[in-house]
Amino acid sequence: MFGSRVDANDRGVSPVVGIALLLVIVAIMGAVVGVALLGFGSDLKEPAPIFSMGGKQLDLGVSNNAIDSQELVLKHRGGQPVQVASLKIALDDGSGKTWTTPSVSGDVADGVWSVGEKLRIPVNTSEVCDGSGKLDVQLVYKGQSSYVVGETTVPIAKGGFTIQDGSIVPATDYSATATVLGAGFTYGAGGPNIDIRLDVVIGNTSFDPWPGNINDNGNPRTHTFSDQPANAAIKVAATGDKNGIYIAPRTRWSNASNGWVYVLRDGDSPPNIGAFGNQNSASSYVAPYLDGNGKISLNDNQAIYLFELGNSKTGSAADFQDVVVLVSLQTQASTTATQTTTSGNTVVVCPA
Repeated sequence: MFGSRVDANDRGVSPVVGIALLLVIVAIMGAVVGVALLGFGSDLKEPAPIFSMGGKQLDLGVSNNAIDSQELVLKHRGGQPVQVASLKIALDDGSGKTWTTPSVSGDVADGVWSVGEKLRIPVNTSEVCDGSGKLDVQLVYKGQSSYVVGETTVPIAKGGFTIQDGSIVPATDYSATATVLGAGFTYGAGGPNIDIRLDVVIGNTSFDPWPGNINDNGNPRTHTFSDQPANAAIKVAATGDKNGIYIAPRTRWSNASNGWVYVLRDGDSPPNIGAFGNQNSASSYVAPYLDGNGKISLNDNQAIYLFELGNSKTGSAADFQDVVVLVSLQTQASTTATQTTTSGNTVVVCPA
């Protein structure tokens, strides 16, 4: 149901050494993907080592005991041994590519990376948490020429959560605060208010934080859900006219991805849609969260949802302000780490 940030008082950031990733090299069957880097052009004078197994170039997974190791870990799954001195790691979080060198220690203390052995690469928060929301990782072999021999993209969960299909999926234990910024749903232009019920679902538990009707001119209103476990996804359901007094009851889910709900994150533009009848517009409800350029200004742990409860996504009545909800997460994440979400995806967790 959302994707967003946190209250300013909950944005403590601790310095960290790095992140824990378990990157498993599982591919490049038979032939190496040859990509010229760093100005070497197409003059490829030697083959790169072959890492063979499976159908991908680079696959990524996280084991529980890897999360606290504070380093990038590459495991050699199959193929030829290679000199550690010939390998470089490129990291790009959208703010620019940085290069790092594997440590010649542990499994590779002899300077050779062989099947079953792990490379350990120190990284720091600035290399993964300053950019766009994803981390591109490349393993590069540098001999007489340079080759990319494996690559993958890892989602970055700024503020400790990701949005998956409209649900907010926290990567660490958390508390969540839902604030109804406004509601406006009438039976015709200028007609009577239609009751709206709002439910918040966390994991498999449904909450009715404001029993009854929230379309009563009593907004904003706030409710906090404390001590929730990591990976318990959050979604919101808005139901118009539950008792069918004016219209047939209809429910819109924040995670339905069917166009009835807009999700706004930091830097987004609010929809330029006028309000129906004499109702307030969606822009008026989010006005306190706009910067000087008219863009949404939220923390990394916050998101705003705009619900349309009418029977059409177009036309003057489709104003997407029937319910406007701000969701903020307060996570316990104070360091950069990795987590596996309920869908099995690995994410880099950056502190709020």
